[in-house]
Amino acid sequence: MGIGMGMGASLGSAVVCQLPGLCADLLAGSQLPVSVAVPLQAESDWAFIWDNRETLLLGTGVTILLTVASILLGFLLGLPAGALEAYGDGWGQAAVSAAGVVLRATPIVVLIVLFFFGLPIPSQLGAFPGLDIELNAFLTATLALGLRSAAYQSQVFRGTIQSVSEGQLEAARSIGLSGRSAVLYVVLPQRSGGRSPDFKRVYDCPQRHECRVRNWAR
Repeated sequence: MGIGMGMGASLGSAVVCQLPGLCADLLAGSQLPVSVAVPLQAESDWAFIWDNRETLLLGTGVTILLTVASILLGFLLGLPAGALEAYGDGWGQAAVSAAGVVLRATPIVVLIVLFFFGLPIPSQLGAFPGLDIELNAFLTATLALGLRSAAYQSQVFRGTIQSVSEGQLEAARSIGLSGRSAVLYVVLPQRSGGRSPDFKRVYDCPQRHECRVRNWAR
Protein backbone atom coordinates (compact mmCIF):
# COMPACT_ATOMS: atom_id res chain seq x y z
CA MET A 1 0.00 0.00 0.00
CA GLY A 2 2.82 2.34 0.91
CA ILE A 3 4.61 1.49 -2.35
CA GLY A 4 1.46 2.21 -4.32
CA MET A 5 0.98 5.52 -2.55
CA GLY A 6 4.61 6.46 -3.15
CA MET A 7 4.38 5.60 -6.84
CA GLY A 8 1.12 7.51 -7.11
CA ALA A 9 2.64 10.57 -5.47
CA SER A 10 5.70 10.49 -7.75
CA LEU A 11 3.50 10.02 -10.82
CA GLY A 12 1.26 12.90 -9.84
CA SER A 13 4.21 15.20 -9.16
CA ALA A 14 5.80 14.40 -12.51
CA VAL A 15 2.59 15.02 -14.44
CA VAL A 16 1.92 18.30 -12.62
CA CYS A 17 5.45 19.53 -13.34
CA GLN A 18 5.09 18.85 -17.06
CA LEU A 19 1.60 20.32 -17.46
CA PRO A 20 2.70 23.98 -17.86
CA GLY A 21 5.12 23.07 -20.64
CA LEU A 22 2.52 20.96 -22.43
CA CYS A 23 -0.07 23.75 -22.22
CA ALA A 24 2.41 26.28 -23.60
CA ASP A 25 3.26 24.01 -26.53
CA LEU A 26 -0.42 23.47 -27.32
CA LEU A 27 -1.11 27.22 -27.26
CA ALA A 28 1.84 27.78 -29.58
CA GLY A 29 0.36 25.37 -32.09
CA SER A 30 2.53 22.37 -31.37
CA GLN A 31 1.11 18.88 -31.45
CA LEU A 32 0.71 16.87 -28.30
CA PRO A 33 3.59 14.40 -27.97
CA VAL A 34 2.70 10.78 -28.39
CA SER A 35 4.31 9.74 -25.12
CA VAL A 36 5.49 11.56 -22.06
CA ALA A 37 8.28 10.09 -19.97
CA VAL A 38 7.14 9.96 -16.38
CA PRO A 39 9.65 8.83 -13.77
CA LEU A 40 8.33 6.23 -11.38
CA GLN A 41 9.93 5.83 -7.99
CA ALA A 42 8.84 3.19 -5.50
CA GLU A 43 9.17 4.36 -1.94
CA SER A 44 9.16 1.97 0.98
CA ASP A 45 6.83 2.75 3.88
CA TRP A 46 8.12 0.22 6.39
CA ALA A 47 9.06 3.00 8.78
CA PHE A 48 5.42 4.01 9.08
CA ILE A 49 4.42 0.40 9.74
CA TRP A 50 7.10 -0.01 12.40
CA ASP A 51 6.18 3.24 14.14
CA ASN A 52 2.53 2.15 14.32
CA ARG A 53 3.16 -1.54 15.04
CA GLU A 54 1.26 -1.50 18.33
CA THR A 55 -1.86 -0.07 16.72
CA LEU A 56 -1.64 -2.51 13.82
CA LEU A 57 -1.16 -5.50 16.14
CA LEU A 58 -4.09 -4.38 18.27
CA GLY A 59 -6.27 -4.05 15.17
CA THR A 60 -5.21 -7.51 13.99
CA GLY A 61 -6.11 -9.03 17.35
CA VAL A 62 -9.51 -7.33 17.40
CA THR A 63 -10.18 -8.53 13.85
CA ILE A 64 -9.36 -12.15 14.72
CA LEU A 65 -11.38 -12.05 17.94
CA LEU A 66 -14.39 -10.45 16.23
CA THR A 67 -14.28 -12.98 13.39
CA VAL A 68 -14.07 -15.99 15.72
CA ALA A 69 -16.79 -14.68 18.05
CA SER A 70 -19.22 -13.91 15.22
CA ILE A 71 -18.66 -17.27 13.52
CA LEU A 72 -19.16 -19.12 16.81
CA LEU A 73 -22.36 -17.20 17.55
CA GLY A 74 -23.56 -17.87 14.02
CA PHE A 75 -22.86 -21.59 14.43
CA LEU A 76 -24.69 -21.85 17.75
CA LEU A 77 -27.75 -20.08 16.34
CA GLY A 78 -27.57 -21.36 12.77
CA LEU A 79 -27.58 -25.09 13.57
CA PRO A 80 -30.92 -25.17 15.46
CA ALA A 81 -32.39 -22.66 13.01
CA GLY A 82 -31.44 -24.85 10.05
CA ALA A 83 -32.84 -27.95 11.74
CA LEU A 84 -36.08 -26.12 12.51
CA GLU A 85 -36.40 -24.98 8.90
CA ALA A 86 -35.77 -28.52 7.67
CA TYR A 87 -38.02 -30.47 10.03
CA GLY A 88 -40.13 -27.88 11.81
CA ASP A 89 -43.65 -26.82 10.99
CA GLY A 90 -46.09 -24.14 11.97
CA TRP A 91 -45.29 -20.69 13.33
CA GLY A 92 -41.82 -21.59 14.57
CA GLN A 93 -40.58 -22.54 11.13
CA ALA A 94 -42.22 -19.51 9.55
CA ALA A 95 -40.72 -17.14 12.13
CA VAL A 96 -37.20 -18.54 11.69
CA SER A 97 -37.46 -18.38 7.90
CA ALA A 98 -38.73 -14.80 7.98
CA ALA A 99 -35.99 -13.72 10.41
CA GLY A 100 -33.36 -15.29 8.18
CA VAL A 101 -34.66 -13.49 5.10
CA VAL A 102 -34.64 -10.14 6.92
CA LEU A 103 -31.11 -10.63 8.29
CA ARG A 104 -29.71 -11.68 4.92
CA ALA A 105 -31.37 -8.79 3.09
CA THR A 106 -30.48 -6.02 5.56
CA PRO A 107 -27.09 -4.32 5.04
CA ILE A 108 -24.64 -5.02 7.83
CA VAL A 109 -24.14 -1.32 8.60
CA VAL A 110 -27.89 -0.92 9.09
CA LEU A 111 -27.92 -3.88 11.50
CA ILE A 112 -25.07 -2.39 13.52
CA VAL A 113 -26.79 1.00 13.78
CA LEU A 114 -30.11 -0.60 14.77
CA PHE A 115 -28.52 -2.74 17.48
CA PHE A 116 -26.28 0.00 18.85
CA PHE A 117 -28.97 2.66 19.10
CA GLY A 118 -32.13 0.54 19.21
CA LEU A 119 -31.48 -2.10 21.86
CA PRO A 120 -30.91 0.37 24.74
CA ILE A 121 -34.15 2.26 23.99
CA PRO A 122 -36.56 -0.04 25.96
CA SER A 123 -34.41 0.14 29.10
CA GLN A 124 -34.03 3.90 28.73
CA LEU A 125 -37.81 4.27 28.49
CA GLY A 126 -38.29 2.15 31.62
CA ALA A 127 -40.06 -0.68 29.82
CA PHE A 128 -38.00 -3.26 31.72
CA PRO A 129 -37.25 -2.01 35.24
CA GLY A 130 -33.92 -3.21 36.55
CA LEU A 131 -32.65 -4.13 33.07
CA ASP A 132 -29.94 -1.81 31.81
CA ILE A 133 -28.76 -2.63 28.30
CA GLU A 134 -25.53 -0.97 27.26
CA LEU A 135 -23.58 -2.26 24.28
CA ASN A 136 -20.11 -1.15 23.33
CA ALA A 137 -18.83 -1.16 19.78
CA PHE A 138 -17.32 -4.65 20.00
CA LEU A 139 -20.43 -6.34 21.41
CA THR A 140 -22.62 -4.57 18.87
CA ALA A 141 -20.43 -5.70 15.98
CA THR A 142 -20.27 -9.26 17.34
CA LEU A 143 -24.05 -9.44 17.66
CA ALA A 144 -24.68 -8.00 14.20
CA LEU A 145 -22.08 -10.14 12.43
CA GLY A 146 -23.10 -13.22 14.45
CA LEU A 147 -26.76 -12.93 13.52
CA ARG A 148 -25.88 -12.30 9.88
CA SER A 149 -23.61 -15.35 9.94
CA ALA A 150 -26.36 -17.41 11.60
CA ALA A 151 -28.79 -16.46 8.83
CA TYR A 152 -26.41 -17.84 6.20
CA GLN A 153 -25.24 -20.85 8.21
CA SER A 154 -28.84 -21.88 8.81
CA GLN A 155 -29.31 -22.30 5.06
CA VAL A 156 -26.18 -24.42 4.82
CA PHE A 157 -27.37 -26.61 7.69
CA ARG A 158 -30.86 -26.84 6.19
CA GLY A 159 -29.48 -28.00 2.84
CA THR A 160 -27.09 -30.38 4.58
CA ILE A 161 -29.86 -31.96 6.64
CA GLN A 162 -32.26 -32.26 3.72
CA SER A 163 -29.59 -33.91 1.55
CA VAL A 164 -29.70 -37.03 3.73
CA SER A 165 -32.33 -39.51 2.60
CA GLU A 166 -35.48 -39.84 4.66
CA GLY A 167 -34.90 -43.59 4.94
CA GLN A 168 -31.91 -43.05 7.22
CA LEU A 169 -33.99 -40.91 9.56
CA GLU A 170 -36.70 -43.55 9.64
CA ALA A 171 -34.08 -46.19 10.44
CA ALA A 172 -32.73 -44.02 13.26
CA ARG A 173 -36.20 -43.55 14.72
CA SER A 174 -36.88 -47.28 14.45
CA ILE A 175 -34.04 -48.01 16.88
CA GLY A 176 -35.41 -45.55 19.41
CA LEU A 177 -33.63 -42.29 18.56
CA SER A 178 -35.60 -39.08 18.83
CA GLY A 179 -35.72 -36.61 15.98
CA ARG A 180 -33.05 -34.41 17.57
CA SER A 181 -30.78 -37.37 18.30
CA ALA A 182 -31.22 -38.64 14.75
CA VAL A 183 -30.06 -35.30 13.38
CA LEU A 184 -27.09 -35.07 15.75
CA TYR A 185 -25.84 -38.65 15.47
CA VAL A 186 -26.95 -39.74 11.99
CA VAL A 187 -27.38 -36.73 9.71
CA LEU A 188 -24.71 -34.23 10.75
CA PRO A 189 -21.76 -36.67 10.97
CA GLN A 190 -22.35 -37.58 7.31
CA ARG A 191 -22.29 -33.95 6.21
CA SER A 192 -19.41 -32.45 8.11
CA GLY A 193 -19.07 -28.70 7.57
CA GLY A 194 -15.36 -29.05 6.84
CA ARG A 195 -16.20 -30.90 3.60
CA SER A 196 -18.78 -28.40 2.43
CA PRO A 197 -17.60 -25.49 0.21
CA ASP A 198 -20.65 -23.52 1.33
CA PHE A 199 -19.21 -23.24 4.83
CA LYS A 200 -16.01 -21.72 3.47
CA ARG A 201 -18.00 -18.98 1.75
CA VAL A 202 -20.11 -18.40 4.86
CA TYR A 203 -17.06 -18.12 7.10
CA ASP A 204 -15.54 -15.52 4.76
CA CYS A 205 -18.50 -13.16 5.33
CA PRO A 206 -17.49 -11.85 8.78
CA GLN A 207 -13.98 -11.13 7.51
CA ARG A 208 -15.33 -9.14 4.57
CA HIS A 209 -17.77 -7.17 6.73
CA GLU A 210 -15.19 -6.43 9.42
CA CYS A 211 -13.71 -3.58 7.36
CA ARG A 212 -17.14 -1.95 7.27
CA VAL A 213 -17.31 -2.25 11.04
CA ARG A 214 -14.00 -0.40 11.37
CA ASN A 215 -15.14 2.35 9.00
CA TRP A 216 -18.43 2.77 10.89
CA ALA A 217 -16.69 2.79 14.28
CA ARG A 218 -14.53 5.73 13.20
